[in-house]
Amino acid sequence: KGKTSRCHPKFQFPLGWHVTHAPKHWSTEQTMVQYIHNIIFPYVENVREQKQDDSASALVIMYNFKGQVTDGIHTLLEENNIFVALLPPNTTDLLQPLDIAVNKPAKSYLRQQFQDWYSKQISDQLEGQDMANVVLEPVDLSLPIMKELGAKWLTDMAEYLSANPQSMVNGFVRSAWYYTCS
Repeated sequence: KGKTSRCHPKFQFPLGWHVTHAPKHWSTEQTMVQYIHNIIFPYVENVREQKQDDSASALVIMYNFKGQVTDGIHTLLEENNIFVALLPPNTTDLLQPLDIAVNKPAKSYLRQQFQDWYSKQISDQLEGQDMANVVLEPVDLSLPIMKELGAKWLTDMAEYLSANPQSMVNGFVRSAWYYTCS
């Protein structure tokens, strides 16, 4: 299960998204290299173009996870003038800006989307029924259904965050990085 691209939703993700998988469902050096080539490099190149500075340095803040912290990963990033700041263990809630400003609201958003969808499934079944004799069918929570819904909700959330970047800026301000770098 989840070891081939068949595990991905059929949902059409927006251009620039990189959806992948790993045989054991953990980030590995291989998936990190894919992430760097498909997400980090294009983003850094875009920022460098905007700044009109092809050699501008960049910083990547990463959790100290063995799949991400390899000599190969460090070399790949440093060869492209991208430096790595590793978070000490048990500090993501203080130092990881996206954990502070994005992950919690994102999880809340996804939870609310699921609750709204599930409530609608029940409401649709109740509509027009005699409440004294209601028999509800189980809501279909099968993986094919939930994968597609989850993909849609995830992209909706990303669109919201893109349209409201201040929440990510606030994450940096509320993290210790802001005070370190200012």
